[in-house]
Amino acid sequence: MAKFVRRLVRWAVLAAAIDVVLRLARNAKQRQVAARAEPPAEPPWPLPAAKTTVEIDEPPAPVAAEAAWVAANGDGGCPDGYPVKVKVRSGIFHTPGMLNYDRTAPDRCYASADAAEADGYRPAKR
Repeated sequence: MAKFVRRLVRWAVLAAAIDVVLRLARNAKQRQVAARAEPPAEPPWPLPAAKTTVEIDEPPAPVAAEAAWVAANGDGGCPDGYPVKVKVRSGIFHTPGMLNYDRTAPDRCYASADAAEADGYRPAKR
C-alpha cells in the first residue's frame, strides 16, 4: 500500500509540474501576441490645443532675499530671530523644545525649520 501511495504522489507532482510549464508557455505566447499588436492610429480622446506663443510683459523685479542662515555665536547660541540650531557634519537640526536643543553647539542658525530643510538638513529624532 505504501508503494502505491508513493507512486501516486510522484504522478501528482509530475502533473503539477507539467501544468505549471504549460501555463508559463501560454502566458508567454499571450505576451508575444500583445507586443505585436499595433497601437491605434489616433488617441481615443481629443488632445488639447497646443499653445504657440507666450506673452511676457516685463521680467519680474528681483526680491531682496533675507539670509537663510547666520553663523552661530561663539558661546554656542543663536542670535535673535534664528532659533533653529544646525550641526553641519551630522546634517540634523534642533528646534526649541527638543531634547538636546540646549546642549547643542550649532554651526549654523536658521530662522525656521523649513529653511533648514530646504538646505538639505533633517530634523533630529527627539
